[in-house]
Amino acid sequence: MKILLLTDMPPCHNFTAGLVLDRLVRFLPVEQIAICSIVHPHLKPIIPKELEIIPHLKLIKPREMAPRRLWGKAGRLLAFVFELIQATRVKYSILPKIVNFAKQQQVDALWVVLEGQTIIRLAKPLSCKLALPLFTQVWDPLEWWLRENNIDAYTRRRLLAEFDEVIKHSKSCASASWAMSKTYSHKYGVRSIPIIASLPDKFAKIPATKPHENRNEFIIAIAGQLYAQDAWQCLINTLNQVNWSIAGRRIRLRVLGAYFQVYTQSPTNFEYLGWQSQEETINFLEDSDLLYMPYWFSEEYRLEATNSFPGKLVSYFAAGRPVFCHAPYYASPTRYIAKHNAGILCTSMDSLVVLQKLEHAILNTTSYAIVTKNATSCFLMDFTLEHMQKTFFEFLGLDSASKNNLKNKFSEVYDKNIFGGSVSRSGEGSDLLQTEIVRNEIPKIIREFKIKTFLDAPCGDWYWMQKTELEVKQYIGVDIVDALIEKNKEEFGNATRIFKVLNLTKDTLPRADLIFSRDLLVHLNFEDAFKVIANFKKSGATYLLTTTFVNRGLNEELKETFWRVLNLQQPPFNFPKPILLVNEGCTEDGGLYSDKSLGLWLLKDILLSFRQVM
Repeated sequence: MKILLLTDMPPCHNFTAGLVLDRLVRFLPVEQIAICSIVHPHLKPIIPKELEIIPHLKLIKPREMAPRRLWGKAGRLLAFVFELIQATRVKYSILPKIVNFAKQQQVDALWVVLEGQTIIRLAKPLSCKLALPLFTQVWDPLEWWLRENNIDAYTRRRLLAEFDEVIKHSKSCASASWAMSKTYSHKYGVRSIPIIASLPDKFAKIPATKPHENRNEFIIAIAGQLYAQDAWQCLINTLNQVNWSIAGRRIRLRVLGAYFQVYTQSPTNFEYLGWQSQEETINFLEDSDLLYMPYWFSEEYRLEATNSFPGKLVSYFAAGRPVFCHAPYYASPTRYIAKHNAGILCTSMDSLVVLQKLEHAILNTTSYAIVTKNATSCFLMDFTLEHMQKTFFEFLGLDSASKNNLKNKFSEVYDKNIFGGSVSRSGEGSDLLQTEIVRNEIPKIIREFKIKTFLDAPCGDWYWMQKTELEVKQYIGVDIVDALIEKNKEEFGNATRIFKVLNLTKDTLPRADLIFSRDLLVHLNFEDAFKVIANFKKSGATYLLTTTFVNRGLNEELKETFWRVLNLQQPPFNFPKPILLVNEGCTEDGGLYSDKSLGLWLLKDILLSFRQVM
């Protein structure tokens, strides 16, 4: 499928919207994308060289800021007439050029970023003239744009109605937040997918457990645009009242961004670092103690606060420091952070309340560690490029289900012996040398914890397990590969040893005292891993004995490889301390995985705090 992207800002290096589109466009093969950008003449986007080979129709955007040279009725009439002229220009001058370009490029679908009245006026007519499906994307509520551009009341109502028709005509709509998607799905009956600007998972920092101790100052950092001036000024006033000192710590405000403004008649302690790269920004945030996230309290911006999602929050979650969310209770960042206990919430503009919350952030190290760890988990679950790609493909209907189908994936591993095991198709880690300690420890665990029913999930080809003493009343081995289970049934099955084909992410599991799950989660992406864990808990089993690499830091998402190491006590899993830990004595790759262990947990102690089962 070849897609035409229609936008008022092309993928580029030097504008926020362009940076997001740069990431999204790179998820597609260059031969499957064409671009039409209608850009304000004063803006000079810098397009990455790698994307210059993409066919690109560049047009000049008509003025969208209404002229107000006259006041009162005369001014409103002038603005109305001006908008009529601009709408005519869009219909008879700009639209035909895009139609011709789309036909030349032989596109199959339209991806339209609905920012401003020009693009809104083009979207549905373009889709209808070309008879192509329309996929729309919304950064901000249109009401904000119309207000900021002084659009007259009559034209505003007309454009809002036109916007409604465009969304209803869409095959799907990419939104700026979960709240916006919920609203659009309910209001327009359209499939709406939140697509949040995300970052590489390598940017994630190890979550801090307490503020920096090697300095007298407590640094509160803010990155990006300071659009919520009411909350920002409230913070400044609060700090002025206590002479910029809280709980015995001198407060420093660290600001990163292209500009910032402040009004104060008291001594302050600002550190302005200007514009920094994304990676440097996160490094500076990590070096801070608290990350300030203001959002609009003013009723004038209630719609924006409810439906938009601040891009800076993604960088904050990656930085390994707690977020201080200063926003009303209904704001989208407030609701997200509250749902995941991923930050310190302050939903008041009362300076006394703000001060109490700041003292809590400085003094309560237990809370500091918990919310920071949860924030890192949020980043790894919802805000990595892998997750962004998944939601983008879902939005465009490009979800490669066959590629990601677990049955296909593991059947291919078995059929082609992809892991390259000489004696077991489960790989070198399933030979008798690498499983010697495991084979000796399993019988001890069975006896010590009085295990009567043993669920082996997945059971693999049973090469090493057949040489393990299993003194249980019932053994149940499950796997997703049909051929493997049929082979196990024929060679090893009996009345007390049962083998079944089951998908651990969704099928009902038999009840067992212990679920043994060696080398499974390391082969799954986070979403599927959490589905499996949730299914284990749902089964009613008491214990889980599973693989964990105890000396590893942050966990990475599964990418194009078949596996990676996981430390289940680190984000996004955050398992508690295991009740028993067995080091496997792994010698693979020269001892590179010497920390590979089996951890034993009570399943009731494993808490799931995310939208894992989706």
